[in-house]
Amino acid sequence: MVRSALILALALVVPLCVCQAQADQGPLERTGRTIKHSAEATGRTLKHGTEATGRTVGKGVRKTGQTLNHVGERISSR
Repeated sequence: MVRSALILALALVVPLCVCQAQADQGPLERTGRTIKHSAEATGRTLKHGTEATGRTVGKGVRKTGQTLNHVGERISSR
């Protein structure tokens, strides 16, 4: 009986403590955390965009080089 009462009490107290800890943060702390996460996400987006652009430009440069190498060659339709 005592054990079940202790478990029930802990089940009610732990979520309240967690909620109270989150409520202790002021608006300035929440805003700072939001800005930090946004900056990290923006950095990842820029990094991925830069890599994708590099791949695209690289393909274009390779195709241009191949085209220049084949200039003047006869192209057979057969």
